[in-house]
Amino acid sequence: MKKKAIYIISLIMLISIFLSGCSSDILDIFAEYDIYFRVKDKSGNPISGALVTLDGSSKRTGDEGRVSFSRDDGNYHYKVIAEGYKDDGGKLLVDGSNVSLDISLTSIKYDLWFKVMDEDQKAIEGAEVYFNNQKAYTDGNGLVNFFHEEPGQYTIVVISSGYSYFKDDFTLNEDQTININLSSISGNSTITGNIRIYNKTGPLTISIGNDNQDIGYKENGNIKDYEEYEKDEIIIKFKSRLSSQSVLQLEKSNNLIKLSSLDTKDGIILRYRFIKDKNIKDLLDYYNNLEEVKWAEPNYTAYALAVPNDTHYDYQWSLINSNLEAAWDKREDSGYIKVAVLDTGIIPNHPDLINNLSSGADFVGGENMINPYNFEPTDDDPTDKTTLANGGSHGTHVSGIIGAVGNNSRGITGVTWNINIIPVRVLNEDKVGNHWDIAEGIYYAVKHGADIINFSLGSSEGSSILVNAIQYADSAGVVMVASAGNKGSRGLLYPAAYSETIAVGAVDYKNERSSYSNYSSNLDIVAPGGTSSKGIYSTWGYYNEGVVNSSYSYMSGTSMAAPHVSGVAALLLAEGVNPSNIKGRLISTAVDLGTEGKDDYYGYGLVDAYGALLNKKLKNPYVFAGSEKYDIKSEFTKMKDDGSFILNQVEADEVYVYSWRDVNENGIIDSGDYYGRSSNSLNISDNTDHYVDLNMFYINDSSNLNIAIQGLNIIKGQLD
Repeated sequence: MKKKAIYIISLIMLISIFLSGCSSDILDIFAEYDIYFRVKDKSGNPISGALVTLDGSSKRTGDEGRVSFSRDDGNYHYKVIAEGYKDDGGKLLVDGSNVSLDISLTSIKYDLWFKVMDEDQKAIEGAEVYFNNQKAYTDGNGLVNFFHEEPGQYTIVVISSGYSYFKDDFTLNEDQTININLSSISGNSTITGNIRIYNKTGPLTISIGNDNQDIGYKENGNIKDYEEYEKDEIIIKFKSRLSSQSVLQLEKSNNLIKLSSLDTKDGIILRYRFIKDKNIKDLLDYYNNLEEVKWAEPNYTAYALAVPNDTHYDYQWSLINSNLEAAWDKREDSGYIKVAVLDTGIIPNHPDLINNLSSGADFVGGENMINPYNFEPTDDDPTDKTTLANGGSHGTHVSGIIGAVGNNSRGITGVTWNINIIPVRVLNEDKVGNHWDIAEGIYYAVKHGADIINFSLGSSEGSSILVNAIQYADSAGVVMVASAGNKGSRGLLYPAAYSETIAVGAVDYKNERSSYSNYSSNLDIVAPGGTSSKGIYSTWGYYNEGVVNSSYSYMSGTSMAAPHVSGVAALLLAEGVNPSNIKGRLISTAVDLGTEGKDDYYGYGLVDAYGALLNKKLKNPYVFAGSEKYDIKSEFTKMKDDGSFILNQVEADEVYVYSWRDVNENGIIDSGDYYGRSSNSLNISDNTDHYVDLNMFYINDSSNLNIAIQGLNIIKGQLD
């Protein structure tokens, strides 16, 4: 045993001596090296779960797309397989060191066709096909296609009026055409009704709280028939080369008394009073034919467009119709925006306005010698001195619509809750003014930083003095909103007729054109203006023997419509929309009313504050009858512009009526949409007619409502 142990030890020593003299190449025969695979897509994103096979041995990649093997020197075959990607493979060489391979897999994509037919195999044109968060419509052959789609499991939904909806799941793993047969709806009953679209607040309260008591004054509801111009005044613009001595001679020739002047770059504009025995038409003819005169015109009058009444109706329905409560979820204030209200002035201490009022000015009755860049008002007190007998403060009512303080537990709220209102008095206590005073007010507003000018006034004639001021404000980037007029006739009043302004007509509670609202091919948009029986509720007040009285009241007219648009414009400016884009944003997102597209009576449609802030034109809501679990029992249709609907082919069953506006068009009732269901079910029997009204509400982020209608998408939640 002892000799054997000595022999083994000696052998080990001899082997050690032999190896120590060998080269490293001989030692490498016994070495192994690491082979690292990193699997990713063409964008460089790691692919986990990919199956990597190396000469019969397989492993899957981890979250970072990595996997490794150990091998000695030699050539090896590898293959990489991942679901949704083309296979990859090849050879690699291990030659005395570790190996790293980056494998980029190409995604597999397929082309998919759907063919939609009825029970008789006839093609259905215009069917809505929902696939992979996309919507498309079938053509005349019933076909619709989706190209370059990734493989996987999908849900397909098809809707077509008069047919039951179709929903099915399928696997996309090759180019394919899928035939879909829709079944005709078998029902023969009808449900009609009306939909009232609220927002997130629920039904409007009818009763008015103590802070909102209407003072209940009355007037006949007709606009006073004013003179169209100041009957003893004329405005003349002389050519720039004319000397002051020549101007003086022309004044004396007709006994003109100078009232005001305005120096412009291309000539002086003078406002005169003439003796009453002179005929204004003769004077105009005389001066317009003089070589020294560029133009001569009357000092046209403008008047307020409200039609006051004392009726109590729903509380601020106009804000709901303008879709403001949904808009307030995005923005409710315009704190740094300035809106100049050129009107009858203001009740300065109104508790629902005072925190949103800036300093203003009065331009009524002044005779100052001024220039266009430094207007001086008659005084700095824009207090409205309109008495109760004359209908109270028109300017205060307009201002309240734009920006009565919101969310303050008092009175009403404006379109925007926080804003800077600049009251500029250009109409007297009879609600009458002239173009000279209005022009002064425009220059004043621009000089004092107004972002918006609201004109709830109008004149049947335009004038050079007025258009010059309008163009000046437009060049300064001021957004101008003007009332279309209350004569119920064709043609817009001025300044609404000028293209630089946003011309606003009026609609009533049902979004139908108010009969008094002027119409024209140049009308841009409409907004709530109300009627004599259901007007617009806002801040108000009146002047009585040196004391101003604050209150609230109803008025109606295009004067009430314009400030709704001014308020929405203020919200858009506060959101960062460029002033030059405000008009385009408002008209492109308006709710289409009347005949399809732009028309003379509604322009581009009803102002939509929510749609404007989203920069999206909202569609009319879907309406359908269904079971409590949303199984469809009727055709799938849309609400009409007047809020009514007709459901045909209603099946005999117990059903509810549902309405839904899919704002984000994802096929799911969720946050940001509108949803409504009839309060009670209807027991439908064959061939019967039914009537039901329902309310829709805006779904805010906390509503926890998430439902797939007609299987337009996978159900994500349940209705609480």
